Amino acid sequence: MHGPSFAPDHAAPDAFDPNTLYRARDFLRANGAFPESQYSMDLLLKLGGMMSELDFHRSRTQELLSENAHLRQDNANLRAYLDSNLATGKPAAPGGDTSQIPRPSSDTAGKSWDRIVMDLI
Repeated sequence: MHGPSFAPDHAAPDAFDPNTLYRARDFLRANGAFPESQYSMDLLLKLGGMMSELDFHRSRTQELLSENAHLRQDNANLRAYLDSNLATGKPAAPGGDTSQIPRPSSDTAGKSWDRIVMDLI
C-alpha cells in the first residue's frame, strides 16, 4: 500500500539559482508592462522564488494525485475481493471464521485504562 510521502526530500527549489532568475526576467519581459531597466535584483529574486514555489507545489500536487489514484485502485481491488468472497460465502478474514474469536466484555466502568488494555490482551 502507498503511504503518505511527506519527506524532507520534498524541499522547494532554491530561488537564488541563476536559472530561476533568468526565468523570472524572461517572464517579466514577456508579461511585464514596464522597462527592463526597472527589473531590480530584489524583484527578480521574489518573482523567481514565487515561480519556484509554484513549480514545487504543482509537482507535489501531481504526486498526491498519483498517490490518490493508486489508493483508490487499491481500495476498489479490496472491495471487489471482499464482495466476491461475501457473495460466495467465503470468510472475508484471512484466518477463517472470526465469530469464534473471544471478545472481551465491554464493561469498562470503574476500570483504569491500563486494566482495560490488560483485559484486551
